Amino acid sequence: DETRNQPAYRNRRRIIHGKPCQAPATGAAHPAGAVQAVMNAPGNRYIFCVSPGRSGTHYLQQVFSCAKGVCAVHEPEHQFPEYAHLKPHLWDLRNTPLASTASERRHAKLAQVNGILASTGAGIYAETNPLFSTLWHDVLLEALSDCELTIIILRRNASAVLKSLLDLGWFQGRDGNRWMVTAYSVNSPLKAPVSESRASAAELIIGYLLNVESNARLIKRRCEQQGHGVIELYSQQLFEEKNAIEMLLSRTGLEPDMERLARLDADSRNKQTISKKSTDTPVEACRAELDHYLDSCREYAIDIPDLYYL
Repeated sequence: DETRNQPAYRNRRRIIHGKPCQAPATGAAHPAGAVQAVMNAPGNRYIFCVSPGRSGTHYLQQVFSCAKGVCAVHEPEHQFPEYAHLKPHLWDLRNTPLASTASERRHAKLAQVNGILASTGAGIYAETNPLFSTLWHDVLLEALSDCELTIIILRRNASAVLKSLLDLGWFQGRDGNRWMVTAYSVNSPLKAPVSESRASAAELIIGYLLNVESNARLIKRRCEQQGHGVIELYSQQLFEEKNAIEMLLSRTGLEPDMERLARLDADSRNKQTISKKSTDTPVEACRAELDHYLDSCREYAIDIPDLYYL
């Protein structure tokens, strides 16, 4: 995480459709009314992604960056910290109820999105961010209820996500309680089959994955009620199915830049070859952990959502 705070890291990742995103002037501020006016400007469109971490959100951002006129960002809390200074308690999703911070989160997030949009002049904002489903979805769905909004629900094989998060050390050397809403969070609608003191890293992560899936279904229902578009897909489709990227851009009404798409396709094939060499945690062991957790939930009659694409 320290690397994320280095200027070189942020500058490397803050390229939006081939152009650097310029930071606002020091001390720049946007009154709440002005922010809402800019975000609700005629013609503005918004795309957000519901997905757990390590499910292909960064690649999805690269896909959207291949569309013309799109401001596509990934995890803007790390890319653009100058746009919104998030107070520590806003991150404490383990102990702080979301309802108690709605006003602060709304102000922080709208200022962030507005600042990024204003710096690019784009009319379409696409954000891929695991924090959307845990920290931002409630305030953004309310603030953008009258805007043209599309939600992408991106899923990846649950065993593969669990393996990836374990390999990165979450809940082992790294504490995920700040932003990963597990079954022990005050914001979780789900119960856990074991006490928190006895929960393993894998069990904590599985609780997080179940919460993301639960939120995905709630967000989908709310968006459908409000008339917003919802697209569900698996990350492997983007990597493996022919014309999947063009079809996604078409469904979201975006015009692709074919030259950039060709470069992205070549880069993704190279990265897949490299990523397949990672074998720290056997995926079979992760599948066994998932099966055991889900069986325990059924044993204790704990109502949980099905994890798609096990």
